[in-house]
Amino acid sequence: MNAENQSGSKNANETVHEYIINNIENCVRFEPEDRDTLIGLPYPYLVPSISESYQEMYYWDTYFTCEGLVLEDKTEIAKNCAGGMSYLIDRYGFMPNGNRTRYLGHSQPPYFCMLVNAVFKKNR
Repeated sequence: MNAENQSGSKNANETVHEYIINNIENCVRFEPEDRDTLIGLPYPYLVPSISESYQEMYYWDTYFTCEGLVLEDKTEIAKNCAGGMSYLIDRYGFMPNGNRTRYLGHSQPPYFCMLVNAVFKKNR
């Protein structure tokens, strides 16, 4: 299966796996200060899209993306995401659905400890 590159054109030689690995850095954001509805995080974090939409960290998406990154030995990104989640838990007492104020009213199943465990196992 082939993937579309950033410009939307097909690269016949690039698999979906290669596309993800080649573009994951394009999904890293660093916003340490609160801005409008965005809750700043003290570490770089992942967003689920290289486009302009969905430019915040989402709990569920980030967990599953980081599981894949740990398998690819990209543990620094996963470690930073775990640090951002830890910050949100310390600040609010739970992990919200994402780092926007509109997500402070709900969360998702508890994946934080599994992410910390995956990063720890890979780095010991």
